[in-house]
Amino acid sequence: MAGVAGCFRSNAESSGTTGTAATGSAPADRCGDAAFDGDDPLAVEFDARRRFGCRGELLDGFEDLSVWETYAGRLDAAEGSAYAGSQSARLTAAPDDGRAWIYRKFDSPLDLSDRDLSLAVRLEAPESESVVVQLLAPDRENQIVLSKGVWRAGWMRVDLGPSAVRGDPDLSDVRELRIQLPVGEGDEGRLLVDAVRTTPKPDRGAVMLTFDDNHRTQYETAFPVMDRYGIPGTVGVIHRAVDYDATMSVDEMRELRDAGWDMASHPQLDRSFRQLSPGEGRTAFRESKRWLVDEGFEDGARFLVWPFGKYDADAVSAAARYHYLGFAGGGSPAGARVTEPLVVGRVTGDDPERTAAMIDLAERYNLLTVVRCHTVGVDDDKYVSTEGFERIVEHLDAADVNAVTPSDLWDG
Repeated sequence: MAGVAGCFRSNAESSGTTGTAATGSAPADRCGDAAFDGDDPLAVEFDARRRFGCRGELLDGFEDLSVWETYAGRLDAAEGSAYAGSQSARLTAAPDDGRAWIYRKFDSPLDLSDRDLSLAVRLEAPESESVVVQLLAPDRENQIVLSKGVWRAGWMRVDLGPSAVRGDPDLSDVRELRIQLPVGEGDEGRLLVDAVRTTPKPDRGAVMLTFDDNHRTQYETAFPVMDRYGIPGTVGVIHRAVDYDATMSVDEMRELRDAGWDMASHPQLDRSFRQLSPGEGRTAFRESKRWLVDEGFEDGARFLVWPFGKYDADAVSAAARYHYLGFAGGGSPAGARVTEPLVVGRVTGDDPERTAAMIDLAERYNLLTVVRCHTVGVDDDKYVSTEGFERIVEHLDAADVNAVTPSDLWDG
């Protein structure tokens, strides 16, 4: 365990080139360098969503729906509503369907042994749900289930990683690709899907330990354990809650910074960004980042930890002006060369056994696993215990993965 993943080092995968298995047209103007205009000193240089949204190779652009069939729900063309090209696929689940579920079989086996999968989605209903993809490699008994929870937030990309592995799948022999929106009996669901892309896997997986809310236990308990193994961390800082009895002081945060940690923005108010107006959201981003920059945390200020893990389209668009990477929920690892930098998924670190399993997936499939923790050693019935956290760090140290921070990922 050591080193840097280098997930953003090359722009070669950002070209939007189309692979031989692709169907559909080239990416539209959602992609490009997208330098920001203006003289806002807090703004980043470019929109990372546009820069990396079309990296890799296009596998299916949903311009031809005849290669797709349904297991449940309904499949229609959504003309004029697309992430790229002229149309997307609309998956609809009626209340008695339980899910919308489409699939595509391949005449020749698809080799994804050294590729990660992503797709563009626009969730219309419900407000939040998991997007689930199955790779049958080569059959139902040997498959990888990839999933990520998303919010209704306009068009966004989903970087997929396994939530379950069944049997002994051979990713060089993928025979069927399934996409589903599970909503449950009695509920309706609508999902637009577009631009399935693949990106090359890095040579090694990566794991990031993140901590929300700058709680004192992150300095007093987590830091000594991680420092013993040379593992850095990332703190999502609520700048209004610094130097209280239960939170870290600025000097303690600077000590973590000097040890290689990132102090990222965590602009948490009493409401999530889904409940803030666009103006309130921009003010929250700016105030939080300004405090970090003024206190000497410029590197970490480039990155965002979403309060409550929630966002909407306006918030993601505003966040992209002030941050290169943002971390939310999602519940599973992801492809390390992310195509949606502002909504990178995280897994909970409150269950040591499950966290170890997510680290193992990063090692096995060269993925990115971002772990979310809060307090360490208090509220053990809710968050991770000291002994449980030590087991997580020991497992990470023994794994053949890189332990990284957002700066490591971004700077390479």
